[in-house]
Amino acid sequence: MFSCLKIKTIIRVVSSIFIVICFLLLSGTMFENIRAIQTEITPVSITLIWTAPGDNGNTGTAWRYDVRYDTEEITEANWSYASQATGEPDPRPAGSSEEFTVVDLVPNTLYYFAIKTADLAGNWSALSNNDTASTLSLGSSIIVPDEYELEQNYPNPFNASTVISFYVPVPGPVKLSVYDILGRTVSTIVDDELSVGDHLAKWDGLDGDGKTVATGIYFYHLRAGDYNTSRKMLLLK
Repeated sequence: MFSCLKIKTIIRVVSSIFIVICFLLLSGTMFENIRAIQTEITPVSITLIWTAPGDNGNTGTAWRYDVRYDTEEITEANWSYASQATGEPDPRPAGSSEEFTVVDLVPNTLYYFAIKTADLAGNWSALSNNDTASTLSLGSSIIVPDEYELEQNYPNPFNASTVISFYVPVPGPVKLSVYDILGRTVSTIVDDELSVGDHLAKWDGLDGDGKTVATGIYFYHLRAGDYNTSRKMLLLK
């Protein structure tokens, strides 16, 4: 009798593990980040940017996007009730920057935005983060920032990869690097001439030689002209 119960318990545990593994393998790729470009807002439209997640983890190309918006925070529970945007772009290869403008919005209104992606097998990802932005009032114009801005990475803490967003007020050379707690350079993510506007950079937790770094606290540093700013992030394995 005891042996039978023990065998049944083992079978249930193994079955549960198998179901979890199948879910992880079949579920769509999770989104890194979605963000509204504050400098590209009109009374009836808001432009979003995000990093393409790929088809399988951080590789390949996803199948399609589903962008939604609402005047309340979007959750899995109310996802189906949120308004679906039209004309979403076809996904680009993993790690690419995506940009999409949601139109036909109501002036002077706060909106929440979220997104899901489907892989080539038709499996949908979990819900992305929510980002918010308000449309302008009729007759008003957006105030363009005149300073560099370095945002907190998302997600944080993170596992495998994270996205760093920053704003460049003037065209010119920009360098974004990652350092360990001893001040040693781990990786240089961006080292290029960039145009004015919002930018996204992805760090996949690798050093300059392509090796996976250890769990711990890291700092990312943005240098552009006289601007030098760092922020802290936590990598968990």
